[in-house]
Amino acid sequence: MFEVFNVNGLYVQDQATLTLYALGKLTGCVVDIGYEKSDIATVTDGQVNQHSVRRLPYGSLHLSHLLAHLLQQRQGEAVSTQPSSHSSLGLGSTPAQWLMEQCCSVAESEEECEQQAGNPSVFCLPDGQQISVGSEGRMAQCLGAGVQAAEALLRPALLATVLGDPALSAALGLSSSGQQEPGEAASCPGLPEVVVECVGSVYDVLNKRAGHIKDVCVCGGGSLLPGLAPRLLRELA
Repeated sequence: MFEVFNVNGLYVQDQATLTLYALGKLTGCVVDIGYEKSDIATVTDGQVNQHSVRRLPYGSLHLSHLLAHLLQQRQGEAVSTQPSSHSSLGLGSTPAQWLMEQCCSVAESEEECEQQAGNPSVFCLPDGQQISVGSEGRMAQCLGAGVQAAEALLRPALLATVLGDPALSAALGLSSSGQQEPGEAASCPGLPEVVVECVGSVYDVLNKRAGHIKDVCVCGGGSLLPGLAPRLLRELA
């Protein structure tokens, strides 16, 4: 940085701290949902509590793959998960990711998810391909329950079970075959459980734990799914 770019000074800070700075806060819990991972960390007086940091091995990339898989499985509609050269998709974006951003949302509850699942919508991809998205975007009948594709962030066992990804299964503590074994779903915590675990790991004599759970900030590209932040906060209440 100094020898090549000739900068006068360089300041490096944790992303969780900078996220709270942007909100005018010094203490809180940051849930950062990225492309291939999700990070959760608590910050006290501008300093990250390193022992509270948690990383989940899934993000918006896995949701787009899940949606594409469900469309292929149920309707025979093939949606590419590879980067496209189409200009309207954006650099490095995929048709599956674009479709996920257009149609996926998180319901207020699992019950509402089931009620909203029956109305299909037609989406036109930038390349002209038309896709009818109904239950695949709003609900996936998997693991014996109605679960939205986007709700896989809250129930990650769905990702490994449906996609059959051995690497993701191993990271989530599931069987390497991607097939869910009895009791494995309970050992695969979603965002609400990890946030509670993260906040619960912070013990300080000044009683600032309440500040962490009270000021939860959801950020990152994956956090833009409609309804995700309110649903997460409702699960934490």
